[in-house]
Amino acid sequence: MGIQDILFILFILLLAHVCIEYHVLKLGEEHRQNLTNLWYYHLLFGVLFFAYISIFGGDAKGYWAGDEIDIKSLWAKGPGTYFIYILTNPFAYYLQLSFFSGSILFAFIGYLGLQFFYAISVTHSKGNLKLFGYKVFPLLFFLPNLHFWSSGVGKDTLSFFSIGLFSYASSKPLKRGWAIVVSLFLMYYVRPHIAIMILLSYGISILIDKRVNGLYRVLLTSVFILGFVVLFDDVMEYVKLEEVSTDSIEQFSSARASNLNRSHTGSAIDITSYPLPLKIFTFLYRPLFFDVHNITSLLASFESLYLLALSFHTLKAKPIKKFKSSPFQIKALTLFLIIATLAFSSFLGNLGIILRMKNMVTPGLLLFCLYSLTYKNSSSELNQHAKTKPKIRLA
Repeated sequence: MGIQDILFILFILLLAHVCIEYHVLKLGEEHRQNLTNLWYYHLLFGVLFFAYISIFGGDAKGYWAGDEIDIKSLWAKGPGTYFIYILTNPFAYYLQLSFFSGSILFAFIGYLGLQFFYAISVTHSKGNLKLFGYKVFPLLFFLPNLHFWSSGVGKDTLSFFSIGLFSYASSKPLKRGWAIVVSLFLMYYVRPHIAIMILLSYGISILIDKRVNGLYRVLLTSVFILGFVVLFDDVMEYVKLEEVSTDSIEQFSSARASNLNRSHTGSAIDITSYPLPLKIFTFLYRPLFFDVHNITSLLASFESLYLLALSFHTLKAKPIKKFKSSPFQIKALTLFLIIATLAFSSFLGNLGIILRMKNMVTPGLLLFCLYSLTYKNSSSELNQHAKTKPKIRLA
């Protein structure tokens, strides 16, 4: 590790505190400690991810190869893995930064995503409650899996960041229009199917939210539908699906499930015979303690148990009513949770891959649960909130 690495890491540490100050100004001084603790907690997971990849290997090390590349030819290959090489090359090759510096950079990027979700939560939650004797907020932002897979070099961190940025920027689309463009660009070139799911989720959310101005609703919904249509063919080509039909989707899901559930992938669960509800449960709430085979799956089991308990309490809190009364950002993230869960649960049976992919939808689950459980249950307050204009501004 050279002098350039030391200077770069110091710059990232300074930049993180600048971002903390930005959100403290927006949210209030009382959130400084939470945001600071989140940063150093997330940074710790970035170091742990670096150590994990250094010992056991993984795609992240390959993304930080530090070799000269032909950007034009890689760009022509389209979205996905090759885009990550293009993105990391200036840091790994031209600046000659080490993989450790790259890990710190991506940990910072993942932390920015966490900040955006934190800000949305503070804006829309109405109180706090205890689960297992501890306050749900801000504890739910310290769940280990939420940090581990959003702190390392690779697609998971960039996907997590771009979803958070898009969600945060959507409340002020004109003022933060640049952020919407950047987030969609990243989403598409990292995982195109995520971009189309987000556009679909936000389009539906704005369309069904009666508190959004009629003209504004039509305008934004049209934009999201246009984006959906423009990206649709590319996404179908990316996932190698020739047409959208029941048969083709079933064939695709079966093939993917077979490939991802083989024993050589490790932690495999044969989900091909599972009914849909059990597939959804497997995706959202496993591994559990009967799946434990190492220390990481043991830690993940505690987190799964917490999510299961949180979801159970939410189901008792009239979730459909809460969904109807929720702000459009919460609606959209909940719809993204539903759409992505239905899509991924149909073929993901490897617990390691499930943990990675679930990390993108977990914020939607957490924010909806927090909103549902902390908002007052009285029908009069729900009706009053339903009549209130949502916090969405053009500028």
